[in-house]
Amino acid sequence: MAGNTNLTMYSFLNVQATLNGNPVTGLWEGDDTIEIEERSAVSNPLVGADGAAIVSVTADQSVMIRLRLQPNSPIHTYLDRKYRALKTGQLDPMTFSVRDTGNGEGGSSSQVVITAMATKNFGVDADVREWELFAQGWLWDSREYA
Repeated sequence: MAGNTNLTMYSFLNVQATLNGNPVTGLWEGDDTIEIEERSAVSNPLVGADGAAIVSVTADQSVMIRLRLQPNSPIHTYLDRKYRALKTGQLDPMTFSVRDTGNGEGGSSSQVVITAMATKNFGVDADVREWELFAQGWLWDSREYA
């Protein structure tokens, strides 16, 4: 019986993320510390009463980025300062990129802004700081790594 017997590996050690040129460090635990989600479906199908179909393809190239960070993360501190500046009317878009060098998957945008500040809980144990960012012009791309 012939089958796929290749052994592969995934490691978060292969994931590289930067925000305005700064390495994203001090991430929270779990499988969803960096999350990229497209804001709209790529296509919207419509089927007419007579059965004829058409598919509208979106021009929306934006994504929502969620970063789940530890309270003492330098990126959390950086985003906190950027948030306070944004609240005073200072729009200063950031760059963000993420790449898994193990499989080449990733993307980037140079037009990233904060949409929601992380909720801050104070208690016995450290609690996640989840930031939500909007990225216009997100470019998904893949790269080959040797």
